[in-house]
Amino acid sequence: VVTFTALIDALPAGKLRCSALLNRAHCLVGLGQFEPALADIEAIIGERAPGVDARKWHKVWMSRGGIHRKLAQAAEVAGSRHGGESPAALYARSRADYEHVLAIEPQHEGYAVKARRCLQQLDGLEQLLAGELPAATAAPGHAAAPGHAAAGVPPAAAHGEGLRRPAVGGEEQGTAKRQRLGSPRRERPEATAAAMAAEARQRSPDARTPATSSGAVPPPGDVAPQPRLRPPGSPAAAADGR
Repeated sequence: VVTFTALIDALPAGKLRCSALLNRAHCLVGLGQFEPALADIEAIIGERAPGVDARKWHKVWMSRGGIHRKLAQAAEVAGSRHGGESPAALYARSRADYEHVLAIEPQHEGYAVKARRCLQQLDGLEQLLAGELPAATAAPGHAAAPGHAAAGVPPAAAHGEGLRRPAVGGEEQGTAKRQRLGSPRRERPEATAAAMAAEARQRSPDARTPATSSGAVPPPGDVAPQPRLRPPGSPAAAADGR
């Protein structure tokens, strides 16, 4: 803000000085200093210099509409007036500023969209001020003034609290998520590995337990010996054939 102030004091009247005033106004709004910010915007609108036509400067009127709206909200919360004007009168000034943006020719599509959105928000704020709208449906960022809370609506619910879904257990939560995503249930890694090992043992001939000559299955650790295979023509094979 100090830099903008030094720049503004050194600049002659004209578009550059008006741009510096507009930038300083935005800085002041960020600091919550709405009245000095409004004074900078009014200085731009009142500028009479070559190359400056504030009547067709979309950003100037959008900025003034936003400042009037913030002043109205501050006055509403404090239950006071600003400069002798009520919150309703300040909301009306904000509406006139946004409507001026829509009336500027040629129209700027980006600012036109913003102005229409702000006008819709003003509808809710003005209805809230008149008591025609519950506080829970106010525009985002609006702090309802005392006495504007919706009847029968708990304070926590008015701020969106207490509306979260109840927490469920891990298994139930996973089942609900799978149902939403349509994905099959995945088995635990250890259970899957055990099932695969059992299937492999059933399919492998070497893994089966051999039976004894009597047909009984020997106990674990007492497996019947398997005959050793000898290559044909060897002395041991000839001896076996005798």
